[in-house]
Amino acid sequence: MYLVRFILPILVLIALSSSALCQDCNQDSSINILERTIAPMPDDSLKIKRIDSVAFCHTNVDTIIKYAEWEIDLSKKLGLLVYEAKANNYLGYAYYYKYNFAKAVEFYTKAISLSDSVVYRRGMARYRFALANTYAMIDDYLAANRLYCEALDYFKEMDDTELICDTYRSLAMINIDFQLANSAEEFLLNAMALDSANNNRRGVCLNFYYLGRVERLRYNMFGTDKYLNRAVDNMRKALKGHCVGTFNEMHIDFEMMNLYLLLARNNKNKRELYLDQSRKYHNRAFVLAEELGVATDTRDFQLWQAVYLAEKGDYENAYPIFKAVEANYVADSSLVYTEFYIRFFKCFGYFYELTENYKSALEYYKKSDNLRLEIYNREFAVETAKYREEVKHQKENAAHIKANNEAKAKTRYAVIALVSVLVLLGFITKSYFKNKRTNKILLDSNAEIEMQRDQLKHINDEITSSLRYAQKIQEASLPQRESLEVIFGNCLLYWKPLDLVSGDFYWAQQTFRYKFLAVGDCTGHGVPGAFLSMLGISSLTDIVMSIDFEKWTPSASEILDQLRAKVISSLRQSVENEEDTKDGIDIALCIFDTLQNELHFCGAMRPIVIFRDGKCLTYSGDRIPVGVSFKQNMPFTNHIIKVLQGDTIYLFTDGVVDQFGFVDGVETKFNRKRLCAMLSQIHSMPFEAQESRIEAVFEHWAAQGGIVRCPQVDDRLMIGIRV
Repeated sequence: MYLVRFILPILVLIALSSSALCQDCNQDSSINILERTIAPMPDDSLKIKRIDSVAFCHTNVDTIIKYAEWEIDLSKKLGLLVYEAKANNYLGYAYYYKYNFAKAVEFYTKAISLSDSVVYRRGMARYRFALANTYAMIDDYLAANRLYCEALDYFKEMDDTELICDTYRSLAMINIDFQLANSAEEFLLNAMALDSANNNRRGVCLNFYYLGRVERLRYNMFGTDKYLNRAVDNMRKALKGHCVGTFNEMHIDFEMMNLYLLLARNNKNKRELYLDQSRKYHNRAFVLAEELGVATDTRDFQLWQAVYLAEKGDYENAYPIFKAVEANYVADSSLVYTEFYIRFFKCFGYFYELTENYKSALEYYKKSDNLRLEIYNREFAVETAKYREEVKHQKENAAHIKANNEAKAKTRYAVIALVSVLVLLGFITKSYFKNKRTNKILLDSNAEIEMQRDQLKHINDEITSSLRYAQKIQEASLPQRESLEVIFGNCLLYWKPLDLVSGDFYWAQQTFRYKFLAVGDCTGHGVPGAFLSMLGISSLTDIVMSIDFEKWTPSASEILDQLRAKVISSLRQSVENEEDTKDGIDIALCIFDTLQNELHFCGAMRPIVIFRDGKCLTYSGDRIPVGVSFKQNMPFTNHIIKVLQGDTIYLFTDGVVDQFGFVDGVETKFNRKRLCAMLSQIHSMPFEAQESRIEAVFEHWAAQGGIVRCPQVDDRLMIGIRV
């Protein structure tokens, strides 16, 4: 259904450009009269105008091709490059609607080349716009984006506000598909300003519709209800104008039925109200789809039905619909198709969450997140930014050339002015003494600036001194290597803070038969992260000290549940405050039961890796932070792992896997796959040798780019122990 969004701009373009030319041929009878009068005419400019009129106005694509080819032959004979460009554009249009996109690209490209050669600005702009739509249809979004930007510049030169706004919306749609919410919003706000100034009600309503999709995208990324409410408000404004057309109304109703489903999920007290609203918009979209002849058994309507039944508690009938939609999933498909399955996997995960199958829920949430990250096209974002910089550079060069020309003109006049300077010698002498006084003032000012610089240096030294003292305090609160070795024997401790103080921390303790080990990553780094790490260390110690070990059944998840409650209470966090959801701790906690030879593991956004007999075993933590979140009422999962002698266990923070480096000149993260590959080579070495090897690997990884070196982006912490 969403593929039509790329066809609509071309329909707008054709409608706008045909308004003047088709006044005399807007009916089939007029076209037939033109056709009958063309053949006997001599090969001159009047004949080619008649042929052009038929090719432009005809609705039958085969007839358009026939007259466009005739126009090309005659334009070459007469040497009329503008008409040859127009004819190639008609051929591109015809083959586009025959779904022969390769041919469409070929003829649109020829039309652009011919328009550029004769500086036919109307064609230079509109043919680029049409070619951009064609590239979008074949998923070449980089080419489409560049052509939209070029067309936009020409439309601005022509002051064609309506087509400027259409181009802004096309650019916004591409950015929405690539998960670039801020860029899409920027284009839409530009379009909104122009449409509002020109009282273009249809354009304003379309802008509200796409702004609603931007807010829906932000909800998918951040999961906050305020974005859902904004999306609903924008969609309502789009419908309020009643001027977007039946097809777009169907799409807006479709978006509204899904938005109200999400609101029903997140607001239990208004659940039935929102479900009724969702059903209302579903019925409206269904009726409009039937009127337009659009299929109503598509995966979009199926997904809505499955989620709606799940929200109603009818899990038995919802499940087979989910499975039927999942059966049609094909990886590496089109962008629109992939965007649908991001939503589908998230909804299926929510279904499993409702049925308390948390393992499957976590699996499908991961699928949704991984697919969304794949859509984000770093190359697209970089190319877009690069193009904007090129345009900016061209404008700066033009301004520089203009300035140079003005400077040359001034130089010529300076020669004439030299004679006048001799007459003004007395004035210059007076100015000399005035400048002398000014220089004295400047010297005094320089002295004052130097004094301020010294004061700033003193302040900076004091801050640095305070940070170094804070560093000593933090290091004193962390277990020393000797303390770790007393508890676990020889071990690996690789800790590299980004700043003087760190947001990463580790904690260890032994009580009775239990050995505790945790590696945590607090929000941010530097001073804010360090303060939060102190809270984590002290809270863990308090929790363990309060345990009655004679009656205690070991559970790492129970400790993390208590830690989360302490963090929320200490920071006075609330899920309603968006800023609060950014503060928390990602942590991996291990409890070794030396009597039972068992490891109890619980992770909040952090995994552990175990090497046993040369094999790498990974245990993932829950996708729930220690802190306030929308999943804060969900308990953490306790993993019980039987450990064997010789097992090597690693705990690490995300600064290890998120470090950037270069692969074939492309900047990329180290990631968990490369980490496991590195550890598989070194896990059997002595830990001292492992530390040296890890440091060398990261030094080489960050410098692979040669001249360019990737800086450290986060605190890095890894601990390894051997059973």
